[in-house]
Amino acid sequence: MKFAILFRDAGFAIVWKEFVATAAIGCLFFTAALLRFRKTVSKMRG
Repeated sequence: MKFAILFRDAGFAIVWKEFVATAAIGCLFFTAALLRFRKTVSKMRG
């Protein structure tokens, strides 16, 4: 839906907040997954 707004010449200036919010959520989940993965690997090593 957000891409449809961008493609209808709304411009990045209008939808940048949604992109920033999406990127922030993605970074949060990636960091959580990375920390959990590292914890799992460290347990497997002994």
